[in-house]
Amino acid sequence: MGQLCDVCTRSETDNNQSPDEFRKISKNSKNDELVRFFMAGLGSAGKSTIIRQLQYLCSINSNYKMCNEDWIPIQKREVDSITWQRTIRRNILDLFDIFIKQAHIDGETLANKALTVFAKSIEDACQEKEDSIDFIEINEDFRRKLIELFNDNAIKNVLKKKNKISIDGKTIFDGCDYFLTEEKIREIFSDDYEPSDKDKVHSRNPTVDMHTYRFKLNETRIEICDVGGQKAERMKITDYLKNWSFASTERDRNFILLVVSMSDYNVPHPQYQGTLLDECVEYMKVLLNNSVAQKCGLFIFFNKKDRFKEKLEDDECRADIKYLKRYLTERQVTEYQTAGRFKSNDMSKAIASKFVDALDELNQRRKNTYCRYTCAVDSKMMEGIFGAIKDEIINEQLLSIFP
Repeated sequence: MGQLCDVCTRSETDNNQSPDEFRKISKNSKNDELVRFFMAGLGSAGKSTIIRQLQYLCSINSNYKMCNEDWIPIQKREVDSITWQRTIRRNILDLFDIFIKQAHIDGETLANKALTVFAKSIEDACQEKEDSIDFIEINEDFRRKLIELFNDNAIKNVLKKKNKISIDGKTIFDGCDYFLTEEKIREIFSDDYEPSDKDKVHSRNPTVDMHTYRFKLNETRIEICDVGGQKAERMKITDYLKNWSFASTERDRNFILLVVSMSDYNVPHPQYQGTLLDECVEYMKVLLNNSVAQKCGLFIFFNKKDRFKEKLEDDECRADIKYLKRYLTERQVTEYQTAGRFKSNDMSKAIASKFVDALDELNQRRKNTYCRYTCAVDSKMMEGIFGAIKDEIINEQLLSIFP
């Protein structure tokens, strides 16, 4: 089982066409081979962040190019700036809503009545529909009160233990730390705010339906089909796979790319016994039992490496060994009981072993599965990972997780 982890240590142009029109292969292409990824995972695993990271890399690295359906490179993606502005502002207000609710749970009190009234107005707005932000008057008074709220001791105390926050129906997205500074909050709610590529990479914008993205890494053509990870979207996975397979040709190299949130290892499932990581394991089994997926290679991105390590090292968020104990050695458990925490590598291997056990049940996967530990919001890490995968695919040197 440990071999999986040994391998791991190595380091929009949105398309709303019908499925049969998702892709055209350019007749004039010098390289007819196409590497295709069907990217799946639970909601909030970081799939869309991976796409936005590739788009960002296209703007800073001349070896990365976004392409249209004819594989002609296109300039920086034209995105409705107002839509992104609204999305990111909503992200920030949702964060404040979570922090306010957690402060109530912890018995924290805001500094004064005026601030309490302002906090309640944010809670009310976040309970409404997505467009409720349009009805908030964002002016200098709003910005002043928001910064005052951010600096209030009650909110500061919540932020000290944000990894332990658990609010029904509300989650903290993995790129939130990037936005949680006074300077950034002022910028986002300024009158002339224009979201940057890095802002988009760190934001939360769930995928709905199925969307195809095309990139060239040097001359390697890579196509990624991103499907939503919410429960309603996962129920459509069979149809999505069928539509994706229809667009394939004999020369294509097809892979399933499963994105797993490592930080879900000890998050209790809201409906069933076990954790969100356990649900991802079960989702992988369903996905790989599909006849289309059985003909594809499999990549697993164990994502949110940063949030995972943060949870292990935070004194307020000690690891809960009951969820991974069967995958840890007696020595590792003893070390935890002595030091009060696990080593990151030990816990990473334990998480990966859950998936190895599941893959053991699918014999056809044994020689066709590869993985990486990733942090989708880290541009340098993702650039290295994409480059390594591209080189290995070209040279057919991908390593199996099994001997």
